[in-house]
Amino acid sequence: MTSTEKAREMLLSAPPDQSVVFQIMDISANAINLDFHTPGGNNPNDNGNMVFLWQSTPGGQWQMDALKQQAIPTNTPSGSVAFDGLSIGVSEYLVGYSVGPTTPSAGWSNYANVVATATIPAAGNVEEAKAGSYVTNPSIAVTSIGATSLIAAINLPTGYNPVGSGTYAAIWEGGSAFYGPAMPPKWVAPSSSASANGTTIAFNNILPTRGTLYTIALFATGYSADPSKLTRTAMAATHSFVI
Repeated sequence: MTSTEKAREMLLSAPPDQSVVFQIMDISANAINLDFHTPGGNNPNDNGNMVFLWQSTPGGQWQMDALKQQAIPTNTPSGSVAFDGLSIGVSEYLVGYSVGPTTPSAGWSNYANVVATATIPAAGNVEEAKAGSYVTNPSIAVTSIGATSLIAAINLPTGYNPVGSGTYAAIWEGGSAFYGPAMPPKWVAPSSSASANGTTIAFNNILPTRGTLYTIALFATGYSADPSKLTRTAMAATHSFVI
């Protein structure tokens, strides 16, 4: 088997990319029903996952107080939640899925853990909202690999401030990324950008090896230069790759 064939086989056996994805299933005057999917291993309730509602267009929610918030009540990575007690008018609204609690310490916004958003357009376009026409989901992908370096492109909602949030990426050898203090990553790198548009995270002084399967994960918050203080609960997306 050639090295190319081996790499292809490893990728075929690797888990597919994962990210926080949610879909609006139903909208009424006082409730929104949502389906959500998060990376494997997530315990949404224990990790403080929440959904928020703003009367806002995308990007305008970061400095606004949410109209309502709802904790995810379960500890399964995928599920549904009834976001009730609302008063939905005919204006445009924004729903955000948060992979952790509010973040007053972030400074720039209380909602730095909101990594996926869905717009509820003005009355008359509800079916488009339910079809996912106005959803932004997070992602991470490797775009360049050098002998001792790597660059990953990330995607987060409009107006998001990665460096102000403590956003970072972590890499494990193998086909999985891990929450919590167990199974620490092989390499970690923080975001240095204040913009989520076309943002990359750079790894330096690493030694990736040829023919090896790796998994990279994007964390919205929790970076620390001290590995013992790194927080791994706000995972937004993962991507497996072979060098």
